[in-house]
Amino acid sequence: MDNGTTFSYNLSDTIMLTGSTDAKTKQLQELKMVARPASKEDTIKMVTAIGVFVESLFPSDANTVRQAAFDALGFKKGSNLQDADNTFIQDNIKFQFTAVKDTGYVFTITDKNAQ
Repeated sequence: MDNGTTFSYNLSDTIMLTGSTDAKTKQLQELKMVARPASKEDTIKMVTAIGVFVESLFPSDANTVRQAAFDALGFKKGSNLQDADNTFIQDNIKFQFTAVKDTGYVFTITDKNAQ
């Protein structure tokens, strides 16, 4: 039985995007970005990618939802991303941003009920 399709794509040398789709509906089940920023430029690429993903899912209210997501995920001025383990839910979509020791940062988009 086909459980779906997985994919991976290097957005840059320090950012890997992976995901899976449902075999029957062809809808995205999970999107995960793993980033290991080595410079300020890499960090900007990571934050920009997160913003683009959030905006693409909520185009009619992109600016408001993006800002709420960034605030909830720990991107407030003065916050320490190295301690991040945050979740933001909008409608039926769950966004998670976590710092993982020796890995980097993991940003995940799933259904709000996903474990």
